[in-house]
Amino acid sequence: MNADGLSVHEATNPNVRRTLRNRARYEVLEANSYAKGIVRTYANDTIGTGPRLQIRTGNLKVDAWLEKEFHKWSRRVKLARKLHTIKMSKVIDGEGFGMLVTNPGVKHAVKLALSPLGAEQVTSPDYNYNLNEKDSVDGIHFDEYDNPVRYDVVKDNVLSRSAVTSTLDYESIPARYIVHLFDEERSGQKRGVCEIATSLPLFAHLRRYTLAVVSAAETAADLSGVATSTGPNVNPDEDVEPMDIIDIERNMLLFLPEGYDMRQFKPEQPVTNYGIFKDAIINEIARCINMPFNIAASNSSDYNYASGRMDHQTYYKSLRIEINRVEESVMDPVLEEWMIEASMAWGEDPYWSDTVQDAELRNDITTFFATYQSLDYLEDYGWNWDGTEHVDPQKAANAQKTKLENKTTTYKAEYAKENKDWRVELTQVAEEQAFIRDNKINTEGVMDHGKASTEAETTEESDDEEDSDQEE
Repeated sequence: MNADGLSVHEATNPNVRRTLRNRARYEVLEANSYAKGIVRTYANDTIGTGPRLQIRTGNLKVDAWLEKEFHKWSRRVKLARKLHTIKMSKVIDGEGFGMLVTNPGVKHAVKLALSPLGAEQVTSPDYNYNLNEKDSVDGIHFDEYDNPVRYDVVKDNVLSRSAVTSTLDYESIPARYIVHLFDEERSGQKRGVCEIATSLPLFAHLRRYTLAVVSAAETAADLSGVATSTGPNVNPDEDVEPMDIIDIERNMLLFLPEGYDMRQFKPEQPVTNYGIFKDAIINEIARCINMPFNIAASNSSDYNYASGRMDHQTYYKSLRIEINRVEESVMDPVLEEWMIEASMAWGEDPYWSDTVQDAELRNDITTFFATYQSLDYLEDYGWNWDGTEHVDPQKAANAQKTKLENKTTTYKAEYAKENKDWRVELTQVAEEQAFIRDNKINTEGVMDHGKASTEAETTEESDDEEDSDQEE
């Protein structure tokens, strides 16, 4: 009945996106704890503690220095926190925006910063979707090849004070300074739509059902019982009227009129299928973002080892796709601008030379920035994100050891799964081994004790896994 043949721009016009956005914000931020937990968990699992840059310029010392400086800068500007906000906006609003700005308050040589924007801030006050403009879609202007060239951004303080869209003041920002994260679910789609739009009615059903159960339980609790006649022995002289109310005091005996008996109501709420209904609703709600039930409900009581791993495989694949979109739409543009700012800060100005004691490294850094043009100039670059913890660390460690021995993986790849820099970690390992060797420290007892504990834990987990398999 609600199916239509609207074009992508008509189906995602500003009024539709605004309505869905407001409903989603109400559910997630104000009305439903499950909604907030699901969205926040999804953002946490995607962004984690933030990305770590891995770069190759052809000079290992320059690579390590650039990675260290980018990490220091990302901590100064709270990059992971900003990415978390943009990711949550993508789920709730359907799209996450960020603007690259210059912030003199950043305690780093690179003064670049990422400032998240609300979806309603990117709009053209004079935009009319019925005109079906080819070069503009609600604040985003495109060239003849469908590339965004500029974004119309309204100031948030102006937006909050004005109710008339046509009176808003806005600034047109070049596309290189705006990051836009959204899913293009239809061909030609230029603006994102709330990712949990299909779940919004289910959130309302869940809330209404819970309130109905509570109301029914309260009604039953308010009425302690009813007095009924036992037959024809009712005394007509007793002053008893139908629907009369008798106050009952605690720890007191109660005498009823002749011919009457009292019985309590049976507690009917919550019914036995109340929990089943809630679980089914939560499972359906989380399906639109490929999140398994036990993560959405924070409840794994009905899971065993095998079913838990199977459900998580789909979720982890979805997370890898989301992370790739964050890299393409946000992190790559951020790195592009960061390298430009860094080349201006360190390329020619010698004031920073005291921070690098190695004269050869200073010269290599200066040479690199003097010739740097764009990310295409780099041999390679990538991003490391937080890995997922294995339920059986011993099995994961054995598999990792086997792959390293077979040369089917590298230290860089394995450390990247834990968002660690392989150079830093291996250097630390070498320093610790040298310290142990030089100071003749015996670590055999400690290592054997830890190994015995791990083997005992692994045996218990294996027994539990076998029991679960037998139950299946």
